[in-house]
Amino acid sequence: MWIIIRLILTLVIALTRVHQRLNPQQRAEAGQLNSTPYYLELNHDKHGAITGFELGIPLPTQCQFKFQMEGMFDGFSKSIGLSTEFQTGDGNFDKKIYLACDHPALLQQLADSSQSREIILELLGRRMFNSIWSDGSILWTSTASDKEPSEHVIQRMQQLAASLQPVCQAATSQKTPFFWRFLWVEALVWALFGYAASALLEKSFGHHDYHLYYSDIVKYGLLTAAVLLVILMLIIRLVLGKSSLGHTILAESFIVLLLALPLSGMQLVSDVNRYFDNAEAQQIEALIGSAYTQSKRKRKNYLISYHLQLQSPPMLFNRQVPENIEVTEDLYNVAANGKLLQLRVKPGFLGLPWYEHMVIHKRDPKLLPKD
Repeated sequence: MWIIIRLILTLVIALTRVHQRLNPQQRAEAGQLNSTPYYLELNHDKHGAITGFELGIPLPTQCQFKFQMEGMFDGFSKSIGLSTEFQTGDGNFDKKIYLACDHPALLQQLADSSQSREIILELLGRRMFNSIWSDGSILWTSTASDKEPSEHVIQRMQQLAASLQPVCQAATSQKTPFFWRFLWVEALVWALFGYAASALLEKSFGHHDYHLYYSDIVKYGLLTAAVLLVILMLIIRLVLGKSSLGHTILAESFIVLLLALPLSGMQLVSDVNRYFDNAEAQQIEALIGSAYTQSKRKRKNYLISYHLQLQSPPMLFNRQVPENIEVTEDLYNVAANGKLLQLRVKPGFLGLPWYEHMVIHKRDPKLLPKD
C-alpha cells in the first residue's frame, strides 16, 4: 500500500509545482496610484513591526524573469558556461545588472528602452532593492525596510512596468525558449522531493524497516543518491546551460536534491529490492528470548520502537538473521519469553534479504525441554 501512496504523493507534488508555474497566485490589490493598481506584501517580526516588503505592479507577460546586481556567482557561472547572459549594449548597465531572462521580445525591449535600464539601475544600483522579478503576471521588487514603500518608489515601479508593457502581447503568445525545460526540470526535482517526503511520512507512522540489515539499505541508498545527484546535475547543466537562468535553476535544484536524494535513494533501493523480488520465500522459526522498547526524543515527543531478541537466530540466504529484530507494536504486545517468531523471508531483487511476513505463536509443547 505504501508504494502506491508514495507514487501518488510524488505525482501530486510534481503536478502542484507545474500548476503553480503555469498559474501564478492571484493577489488582492493593496491600492491604486495614478489609476494603476499595485500589490503589497509586508513582512513583520514577532512584535508586529515591519521588517520588509514586496511591491508588485501588474505586468501580464506569462514570462518569468529576474534582474539583480551581478554578483560573483553570476560572473563565475558565465565564465564556465553554466549560464549565458544577453548584453544590451549599454556598458554601464551590462556591467552592473545581471539579466536572468531568455525571452527574445523582452531582451530586445531592454536593449531598445533606455528608460527601462535607467529605472532598473536606480532601484538596484543604489541598493534600494534586492532584485526585480516577474512571476508571469506581476512585476515584483523586494527589500528589507521598517517602512512601507514611498509613493516615489511605487511610481518608479509603475514606470518600469509601463516601459516593458509593449512586450506583453509578444511574450504571452510565445513562451521563452527554455520554458518547458524549466518546467520539466522543476517537476522532476520536486517529484523526488515528494518521494522523500512520502518515505518520511511512512516512518512517522511507525513502520519499521523490512530488511534484515538496515545498514545495507543505508549504504546502497546513499550510493544511489550520489550517482543520481551527479547524473541529474549533468542533465540539468546540459539542457539549461545556454539559459541566463541556468545557474540559478542549477543551484536551486542542487539544494532540493541534496535534501531529498539521501532519503529517496534509500527508499528507492528498498522499494526496488522488495517489489521486483519474485523469488520463493523461506520460512523459519526462532525462539523469542525477550521483548523490549527503545525511545528516541524528537522535539517535544518521544518516538518508541519495538524489538524482539531471538535465541540462536538461524542462517538464511547465507546470512544470519539478526539477533535483535524491530517489529510492529502489535507483534510486540503478543510477544513473550518462550514464544516463537515465525518469519517468511525473501532474498530480495538486489540480494538484500527482507521480511515478507512475521507472526508470533506459542511454542510447540513437544519442543519444550523435559524435566
